[in-house]
Amino acid sequence: MVKQPGVEMTDKRYEMKAYGYLKLDKVKEAKEEAAHIQNQDLNQKIVAYEKAKKELESTKKQMEEEDKKDHKDEEKIKSLADQQKKQEDTMKNI
Repeated sequence: MVKQPGVEMTDKRYEMKAYGYLKLDKVKEAKEEAAHIQNQDLNQKIVAYEKAKKELESTKKQMEEEDKKDHKDEEKIKSLADQQKKQEDTMKNI
């Protein structure tokens, strides 16, 4: 229900639409909706989401590299897996 003809877009509707896009991992669209309103909290959440996403991608890359090694460090893999879970939770809670 992203587009409804004849429905006036209020600031709150733009805000909710932006949050919806974040939950769908559509940062570009979330930024576009946030641009319609002046909401510092929303903008900070979008920035935090982007940062968390980059950190998660970095962690996944480190896990892939560790899995490719002949002598795998199980402690490091477990630590990275825990870190990845925390990052995913952070993204869900934004």
